[in-house]
Amino acid sequence: MAKQELKANDKIHGVGEKVTTIEIVLKGSVSQSIPGKGTPVVLRVGSIIGLAETPNEPYQYQYVASSDSVIYSYSYDQMSDLDKVIHANQKISPVIASSAVKSAYALYAYAKPMIEEAKTHREKLLKDYADYPALCNSLGTVPKDFPVMKDLREPDPGMFMAA
Repeated sequence: MAKQELKANDKIHGVGEKVTTIEIVLKGSVSQSIPGKGTPVVLRVGSIIGLAETPNEPYQYQYVASSDSVIYSYSYDQMSDLDKVIHANQKISPVIASSAVKSAYALYAYAKPMIEEAKTHREKLLKDYADYPALCNSLGTVPKDFPVMKDLREPDPGMFMAA
């Protein structure tokens, strides 16, 4: 457990780094994003950085201080560590709960356009794959089989949240 003072644009966690801590934003704000995808979700005072992550797995999101900020880090080796963080901060647990709900909604709004885009790409891919045998026949070639196409499922909004 450690208190950290951050300047605006300081990186806290990057995509692909191993999740070993979660943090509470005590002052300022932190941006949560997938680099290059949409407008970042802003985590404000009381928010838990890493709430959408799975302990000991790679970070799905990047976290960067969007203003001068203060955060407090806690070890995060298993999901039950989240309970410990909330119990250790009972005085501000209503703020944490409120921030968690706001963050979850903002994260869903952030992911929704990406989910819709993935659905559109899937539909086009399936249509193109359905047309593929006829195209091969018209060119006098034998179509190849791509078994992965049979397992191509529709994107699930839950894929953007930790399991």
